[in-house]
Amino acid sequence: RGLLFDDELQDSMKILDLGFEKRKAEILEHLLVLELELPDLTKGNGCSNQEIGDRLSVPCSPERKRDIVRKYLAKRADDGEYFYCELHTKMKKVGDRPPDRIYFCAKVPKGITLNGQDIGGRTYIYKISKHVQN
Repeated sequence: RGLLFDDELQDSMKILDLGFEKRKAEILEHLLVLELELPDLTKGNGCSNQEIGDRLSVPCSPERKRDIVRKYLAKRADDGEYFYCELHTKMKKVGDRPPDRIYFCAKVPKGITLNGQDIGGRTYIYKISKHVQN
């Protein structure tokens, strides 16, 4: 199964609050947790996004603000439809700034294709960046 990464993921990492070098070990830890834990949480009908956030072994939750989800966390598929990458792990907080995050879709809906590839059922890593805000 494996994780699938957005083509522009590297660009999103340029705006990490602490930068990639200071976050890389934590990023790898979070990606490993997603790789190992999501298959059980998403098999069959799976869990809701909130349940996934509650059950992962790293801090995780869905974005609460629907306008942010639609504006910043929607990925357009080949057919023009969108799927949403609103779940996010939260890295360690430093100072008073919101923690850096990994935004993802735990299980892309069936029938979604990107660049001609069927990605339905896969975990899609959309952004690794600072907190997305209006």
